[in-house]
Amino acid sequence: MRDRIYDLWKRWDDGAIEEIGAMNLLIDVPAAQRRDDIRKLKDEMGECTGAGNVTAENWLRGQFNISCANGTVGAFFTLSPTQPPAVQHLKFQKLEADSVRLGAPTGAPAGSPVRISRRNP
Repeated sequence: MRDRIYDLWKRWDDGAIEEIGAMNLLIDVPAAQRRDDIRKLKDEMGECTGAGNVTAENWLRGQFNISCANGTVGAFFTLSPTQPPAVQHLKFQKLEADSVRLGAPTGAPAGSPVRISRRNP
């Protein structure tokens, strides 16, 4: 799936995203908005030379980084638990450092320290 997602980064294709996306993917963020967001990020990041290996958060979530002239882009995805798996969540984001781990919108990546704030009454 990494290669297919990276291909979308290199050259957006509405047909390809519909092929690999779960039914919610383009409902959550429409194809036109995703295409525009990627174009803007690519303009900011400059020429990109390749994608790294996937770092898995669990069996269905992972991230790979894309090396670009002006920094690193993280590509975070969540797959559906179906056969074949489909992309339920997809996010491309400029990273402050290669070591930054992105997470699902539902919470921090597994294994990340979680800080709980307690207010005194």
